[in-house]
Amino acid sequence: MLEDLDGTRPGAYLKLAHALLLAREGQALAVAADIVAWEDDHDPGRLDAPGVGDTVKAGHVLAEGALGVLPA
Repeated sequence: MLEDLDGTRPGAYLKLAHALLLAREGQALAVAADIVAWEDDHDPGRLDAPGVGDTVKAGHVLAEGALGVLPA
């Protein structure tokens, strides 16, 4: 499924979830940074928050993405 959705918005979030699931912090943060670069709803400053671990930063991007697809 990950390969099927590669290059799409859902695929980017799936790739982020996969990296977090496998505890690949560096990869997760890199994917999160890619998402933040093209997703208008994310605050890029959150990825530079001092004292916050990379897993939490990437997880926040994933959670915001999930909330963005829920109906209002």
